[in-house]
Amino acid sequence: MKKRILILEQQSWSGGAQRVLEVVLSSLTDEFDPIVAFPDDGSFSMALHEQGIATCTFPLGTYRPGKKSYPEMFLFVLRSLHCALKLAALIRKERIAVIYINGPRCLMAGVLAAWLTRSPSLFHLHLILARKSELFVVKCLARRVATILACSEAAAESLLKADRRLASKTK
Repeated sequence: MKKRILILEQQSWSGGAQRVLEVVLSSLTDEFDPIVAFPDDGSFSMALHEQGIATCTFPLGTYRPGKKSYPEMFLFVLRSLHCALKLAALIRKERIAVIYINGPRCLMAGVLAAWLTRSPSLFHLHLILARKSELFVVKCLARRVATILACSEAAAESLLKADRRLASKTK
């Protein structure tokens, strides 16, 4: 029987990270049975569903790109806590073996859900972290994942400059 993997995706349309995820999904299907969770329905989530990949939604919300206001940050934290509880229930129900966090917007909910269920998690970093607030949150949460996959040396270095202790788990 294949192990179940829960993949947390931060957007439901296609972009660079989603193209990488398609390649990852194609390499996982022999060993894992994936469920991809999206913040809403969109073209990418529908395309995966049409390919026979299980999809679901979790109430992370959508956020505009760029710097966030304090109310937006507060709302994000509340939504992430709510999502973590929902995801923890899904992890238990579906007997998820590992959580794959595909981007920083899903990191808080994913790390908390993994902690609540004592499940291993993997964080895929697809971008260069530049904003101080984002870097602080990501470095703190990344300490709680088993593995960090960086899409490039530049992306990895942006995180490792903030916390060299993450080097041993960064690939």
